[in-house]
Amino acid sequence: IIRGNLTLDTTNHKAYYASTHSAISLSRLEYSLLEALVKADGQFVNTSELVKLVGGPFFEQQALKNALYTLDKKLTRAGLIMTQRGSNYRIR
Repeated sequence: IIRGNLTLDTTNHKAYYASTHSAISLSRLEYSLLEALVKADGQFVNTSELVKLVGGPFFEQQALKNALYTLDKKLTRAGLIMTQRGSNYRIR
């Protein structure tokens, strides 16, 4: 999946910025969140939907919020912007 300068290798669960051959270091949860946000194609996704997509019914929302925070920091270093509006997130 390609979104702007971000490429997701969905087979190997890796993300690459621009044309580099080095993967962005992501935890399994961070990658799952990133994939869900990229598949939303610029639309906002709320935390309840993210929990369903990546965590299942027994997933702890605090873990999700922590992973979104660290993912945002990593994406910022890669030149991407994750926008938050209330409990909704998207990648631009």
